[in-house]
Amino acid sequence: MGRLTRSDLVEAEVLWLLSITWGGQVYCFSTRPISPVDEDGTSLPHHGGLGSLEYEDSLEILTTSPELRTVAVEVAFGIDVAERIEAGHDLASAEGELALWVVGTPYEVRQVLLVGQVVEPEYGSESEPVTFSLEENPFDDTALIPPSTARVTESTWEQGISAYQTPDQSWGLYYPIVFGQPGVYTDDGGSTSIGRGSPTVVVDYANLSGEAQVLVIAGHAVEASTVVIVDQEGAFVTRSVITTTDELGRTISTVDVHLLTSIDRTGDLCASAAQYPATRRR
Repeated sequence: MGRLTRSDLVEAEVLWLLSITWGGQVYCFSTRPISPVDEDGTSLPHHGGLGSLEYEDSLEILTTSPELRTVAVEVAFGIDVAERIEAGHDLASAEGELALWVVGTPYEVRQVLLVGQVVEPEYGSESEPVTFSLEENPFDDTALIPPSTARVTESTWEQGISAYQTPDQSWGLYYPIVFGQPGVYTDDGGSTSIGRGSPTVVVDYANLSGEAQVLVIAGHAVEASTVVIVDQEGAFVTRSVITTTDELGRTISTVDVHLLTSIDRTGDLCASAAQYPATRRR
């Protein structure tokens, strides 16, 4: 949702919503007890317990870097926080989301102001509120590596590719993300050799023989036009790299090893000596 406008706020009740993800559980707090409803009709109880907040978001003119955004929070968890911390769940490892919500609107259109880390928590007995700061660094990259969809699933390989027979052991495996030239090394004599490099993922194999036919060598494009495929015994063969996409449209690099007899295609196979582009995160 964009910024709340004047028309959004006329005769509207606006509440603070705070969700804390801690030790595999999500705790939801609000200015007063309320149960927002999402667009699917599911009620999301928030049990109050959130004290008054002061939040300001500003940007200085001509600044060279954004400032750390932070807000001080006082909240009543309603559980024995000390006992949970003693059980091994560090509250300083928790993450939180602070949002403004107009009562009566779908939960999805809340205005999220800050998503960040719980910092310097202070707590006492079960009946006492917990205080901490919620901090969000604008430079933090919260994207998952690898992305949750960059793997072998029914959505990425089975639908629409009936010719592919994906082995059971490949389901759920993530596509390799590779840097540099895997498998290339220098021995004691100073000469360059090639060994087993990065693992490959079999996405097509012969049903009867169990031999690999198509391998994913990278979940992204590569610079090299050929790659060396090495089997478990060290036998190798050079094959062309095929840049294609999976069923979700993600660019991947594959190798066709169909009918090859110079390597053992029934075991683990590795890709070596392909030049991969450096991956840069900003």
